[in-house]
Amino acid sequence: MRRWRRRLPLLRPVLLSALIILGHISLKVFDLIVAVSGKQIITDVPAVFMWVAVFDSHDPAKGATIAAYIVVSVAIFVVPYLVWSVRKERRS
Repeated sequence: MRRWRRRLPLLRPVLLSALIILGHISLKVFDLIVAVSGKQIITDVPAVFMWVAVFDSHDPAKGATIAAYIVVSVAIFVVPYLVWSVRKERRS
């Protein structure tokens, strides 16, 4: 347990960066899913769900709501990380 107390503060920037990059990649998987599956999209990720709501179900309000939730979910992780990094730079 003592080792983690020393290592975790050192790994925090790397872990947060990896989390942000993986979140970005998971949002950009839409084009890969569409390119591989074509018209029969059977995978549910938020971006595909938004596409189906807007273009297949003809419900742009639902698609805009899904897009807003995607942006908020990404901002929940990115904004605290940016605030933390700016504060850290000002201290040093």
